[in-house]
Amino acid sequence: MNPSSPQQAPLHGAKLDLLFPSPVMYFDWPDSEQLNRDLRDVVLARRTTSCGTVKTNRGGWQSDADLQDWQEAPARSLLERMTGLAAEYVARQTGRDAADFASGWKIRAWANVNEQGHYNRRHDHLGVHSFFSGVYYVNVGDIEAGQAAGGRTRFEDCSFVAIDVDRQADPLRRDYFMTP
Repeated sequence: MNPSSPQQAPLHGAKLDLLFPSPVMYFDWPDSEQLNRDLRDVVLARRTTSCGTVKTNRGGWQSDADLQDWQEAPARSLLERMTGLAAEYVARQTGRDAADFASGWKIRAWANVNEQGHYNRRHDHLGVHSFFSGVYYVNVGDIEAGQAAGGRTRFEDCSFVAIDVDRQADPLRRDYFMTP
């Protein structure tokens, strides 16, 4: 407001619509230590028999997008978790029972192994066949203190609309770091 203009009346009737929010659902499954060890072993065994692929990964190893076809029990358990969380999200959004959405999902998944200095470059999962994206951390390693990213997942907003995730930080920032 221009300080030389007359005082404007409060805009109590103004409405704020969040047209395109980016919902993020997360869950820390209890008692996952054994599954995580087993998944790690399965993924590392795959890494020894496959050169993998390079897409968004810089360093590290990424499997082909066929994890949904792996027959090992830990991979099957992970797929059940993926489907369960997606069904829960849809149920909350629609107000219906999650059991209504327990089947019919087509999953395309892969495994990443990133070690110190490795990362995945900025990317999105937009497209006709990409309704949800997810990350399951088997082992987060050491989260680097004092580093903005350093093991965290970075979500970037390219809409150029001011966000207010944390009032103590810069409300105009364009990204959010989630610590796994």
